[in-house]
Amino acid sequence: MLYLFASSTMMAFGLSLVQLYFAVYAVKVLLIDEAVWPFILAALPITMIILAIPIGKIVDKVNRKLPILLAYASLGIALWLFVNGDLLKLFISLVLFGAGQVMMNSAYSALQADLTPKDNRGKINGFSSFTNCILMALGSLAGGILYEHISHQLPFYLATVLIVPAFVLALVMVHEPEKREE
Repeated sequence: MLYLFASSTMMAFGLSLVQLYFAVYAVKVLLIDEAVWPFILAALPITMIILAIPIGKIVDKVNRKLPILLAYASLGIALWLFVNGDLLKLFISLVLFGAGQVMMNSAYSALQADLTPKDNRGKINGFSSFTNCILMALGSLAGGILYEHISHQLPFYLATVLIVPAFVLALVMVHEPEKREE
C-alpha cells in the first residue's frame, strides 16, 4: 500500500500543477476561440461518463494494477498532446485525460481496499486524502509560479515527467494481493 500511495501522490501533485491552467493555456497560448473551448472541454466529462461503468467492471473482473499503469500512460500522452495542441490534439487529449482519470480512480480505490485490512480502511483513506489535498495545494501553487514566471509549458512538461517515476514505482513495487481483503 505504501508504494501505491507514493505513486498516487506523485500523480496528484503532478496533475495539480496543470489542472487550473487548462482553459487559460488553451485560450491564451494555443489561441483556441473562447466560444469553442467549452465544446472541446466537454469531451472530458463525456468520456468519463461513458467509460465509468465499463472500466469499473474491468477493474473488478480482470486486474487492478494494469488500469493504473494504463491510466498513467494515458495521462502522460494526454498532457503531451495538450501542451503541443491544436483543436484535434486538444480533443484527443481530453478524451485520453478522461479515460485516464476513470481508470486511475477506479483501480486505485479498488486496489487500496484490497491492500488495506478492513479495520484500517478509514484511517488509510483519510490519510491518503489529507496528504493528496496538501500536495495538490502545493502543486497548484508551484504550477502557478512556474506558469507565470518561468514558462507556460513548464508545468505541463513537469507533470508529464513526474508520471515516469510514478509509473515505474507502480510497475515494479505495487503488487496485487493473492487474496483480496473482504
